[in-house]
Amino acid sequence: MTYNNRCNEKKSYAEAYVIPQCYGNLLDETAALFYGTIFKDLVRPYRKSKKMKKDCNM
Repeated sequence: MTYNNRCNEKKSYAEAYVIPQCYGNLLDETAALFYGTIFKDLVRPYRKSKKMKKDCNM
C-alpha cells in the first residue's frame, strides 16, 4: 500500500455509548456558573497549600 492509497481510505470517527441516566443533586444556575459544573458531586473544596510560594517570580 502506497502513501497515496492510505490517504484516500475512508476514515471513520470514534463513537461513544453513554447510558441514559437521571440527573440529580444539581446546583442552581448561579452556583453552577461559579463552580463550572451543574453537579454538586463534582465540586471539591481546594485549599491553598502551605508549601506554595507566595511570590511566583522566576
